[in-house]
Amino acid sequence: MISTVRIELTNYCNRDCSYCFFREKLADRTSEMSFADYQYIVERCEKEKVERVHLQGGEPTSYSHFPEALDLLRKKHIFYKLLTNGVFETELLDRLDVSKRNDVLINYNHPDTYNATGDWDLVNRNIAGLERMGMQFQLGYTIYERKPDYDFFLQAIKKYKISEVRWDLARPSGEFTNKYFNLNDFFEMMPVVSDFVEACHKLKPYIFPFADCPIPVCVWFHGGEYPMSSMDYFKHFLCSSCINIGPGLVIGTCPGSVQFRNIKLTDFQSITQAARFVEKEVNDHVNSIWLLEDCKNCIHRILNECHGGCPGLKRLKENKIVGREELSRFLAADNSVSPVRKIPDLLSGPISPEKETDIDSAVELYKGQLKKNSCSVYALFSLGRCYEAKSQYENAIQIYEKLAVRSEMRKIITNRMDLIYQLRAVKNNPGNRMAWMRLRDIFFKIGYEEEANYTQEEFVSNAAGRHV
Repeated sequence: MISTVRIELTNYCNRDCSYCFFREKLADRTSEMSFADYQYIVERCEKEKVERVHLQGGEPTSYSHFPEALDLLRKKHIFYKLLTNGVFETELLDRLDVSKRNDVLINYNHPDTYNATGDWDLVNRNIAGLERMGMQFQLGYTIYERKPDYDFFLQAIKKYKISEVRWDLARPSGEFTNKYFNLNDFFEMMPVVSDFVEACHKLKPYIFPFADCPIPVCVWFHGGEYPMSSMDYFKHFLCSSCINIGPGLVIGTCPGSVQFRNIKLTDFQSITQAARFVEKEVNDHVNSIWLLEDCKNCIHRILNECHGGCPGLKRLKENKIVGREELSRFLAADNSVSPVRKIPDLLSGPISPEKETDIDSAVELYKGQLKKNSCSVYALFSLGRCYEAKSQYENAIQIYEKLAVRSEMRKIITNRMDLIYQLRAVKNNPGNRMAWMRLRDIFFKIGYEEEANYTQEEFVSNAAGRHV
């Protein structure tokens, strides 16, 4: 079962952003989803108990049947997230459903980029309207220049009392025709990212600007400082290959990711089956291509905690296009039964000899890095993760204690050590339900939402025999 489906209502957009990763798909107003197809998707979502959809485009508010689309979701009790550039008639705000599970994400650009007369004022008028009506909303900001001027964004945070911010570094479009950063650029841009986040914190310390797309673990630590001191670890290093459904019921995923050609929702028995197909093809791609030499022996890759960059960046090395041949193979092998829940490495039983060998190679990698720089935050933290993976918790704690003195690492290290203590307590005493509840709490705290939903029995049965 899946929880979210992205519906591309239209390929038309009333703006022309140079960094847009939807760039090659943009078309005129006639390239939109029929309302019959939209109804079909929503009814499938209702039947398969999909709780939430993302309404996007193009510019979704330009969809000819946009008000009716919202009404249908309300009728079917399906929540939505509206992804918009904010350039729409203010009267549309009256059609939005103010519910704690519905929200709006507005892509907010520098005022100089709004060419049409009145568009900048219109965007701000709509944001002010959302604030007045009590609609949950966030502002999104894409960094696509090496020296961006984001003061306008900080001013908006203050003016509209923004409590959640989304940001990203520009990613490649399907045919690489937009402005984007490659992975080497990401390393260079981290000081800019760090300054941007710290500027947001100075305005409102409780704000954390969430990254929309994954950035490799090593990039976060580039230069020896952890730029996001308040960020909970492991939230932004994996790409979630959610299914997109566009006009004509054509399926795909993020427009800059793996490309899907001539494949429709009607080729599958369910949205869930189609989503598994998308997930499989994207995962096969991201898990088979390494952009950096050190990825081979990286503990974060070995534990599947980091994809080493987004699929769009990996397509620069190998551009994967999925067609009918891959679909035929999938359908021949797929039995349409949801797979058994796989317990992650963090919670699993004894690690395989092959993985043990991989982890040992990672240990040697980080020990070698520490010989060159004994104060390397990234190498120390990664070595600690190696010891965690081997269930050598005392060794991990010794490593983490060296990092705990660093202010930018204190929250992350406190969480990792708390996790270690609770894991050890539950594994040593599987019947200790209080220890299990504390373990679930720390899972939620550090962003392991899926793991927090495992039962104590599932955990204990899969962790049996693991060295503690």
